[in-house]
Amino acid sequence: MIKIKPFIFFLIISLQFIAVRQVVACPTDKASLEKAQKIWERAIASLGGREKILNIKNILGYDKDQTTVSLEVLPDKSWWWSENGQPIGTDVKTYDFSKNLGYRIKKGDPENFSYPLTADSKERTLAGLLYTLLETKWIKPKLIGSDIIRIDGKEYDVVCTEVTFPDNQKTDKQITERHDYLFDRTTHLVFRNVRYFDKPTGSTNYTIEYSNYVDVKGIKFARYIRDKFSQDKHWSDKTEYITDIDVEYRKDLFDKPPSIKDGPNGWKKKY
Repeated sequence: MIKIKPFIFFLIISLQFIAVRQVVACPTDKASLEKAQKIWERAIASLGGREKILNIKNILGYDKDQTTVSLEVLPDKSWWWSENGQPIGTDVKTYDFSKNLGYRIKKGDPENFSYPLTADSKERTLAGLLYTLLETKWIKPKLIGSDIIRIDGKEYDVVCTEVTFPDNQKTDKQITERHDYLFDRTTHLVFRNVRYFDKPTGSTNYTIEYSNYVDVKGIKFARYIRDKFSQDKHWSDKTEYITDIDVEYRKDLFDKPPSIKDGPNGWKKKY
């Protein structure tokens, strides 16, 4: 997903400043939490409203060239197509958490192979949806405070949150990750999401920036996304994504192993 290109020095320094300030300065007192709740409710309303968000049945997403395609059937099924070129090549996966079963096949493999899914995979997958949906029926962030931050002369509302889910490596441990949302103060939509990792993963934080929101069946999704890990010097190129919700898909999609020959539209219902 990340395709590095040079970016202006000022914004690189700005991002580093944001990451440090968010961790240190986000107030967690009663007034700050009350403000966070107000900002959050405005954002939910601007996104499309809680009722619509919580009743999404599935989400289809793909980049403009269809090199990556994903279908998330909430709350427990996923289908992914990826065509990354050498050395990985084409890669197709399905997850069915209700059966604790995953399938995967890569170009050049003689056949599909199946494997049991880890205990926390479902929660991790659902937590990943919070980047764009803010909430789901099955997992919601805990609001811990609010702030205001200025980037390139423009102010943004910040809501600091925590997301907790099981650690499959240790049965008695929970993973808590910090997610800070920067909201545009005019549209009240997410401008950036900064994720801080619970344990060493080779980086301190991961930032996604969103732009050009479009309405998709009553829910707003960003058309362009770029990202950056804290140790990287530059942002990725902006990637154009197409998103749809509540699509009709093959009812046998998760009943058998995926196939490369079905291509990036292998999820589609056959008429």
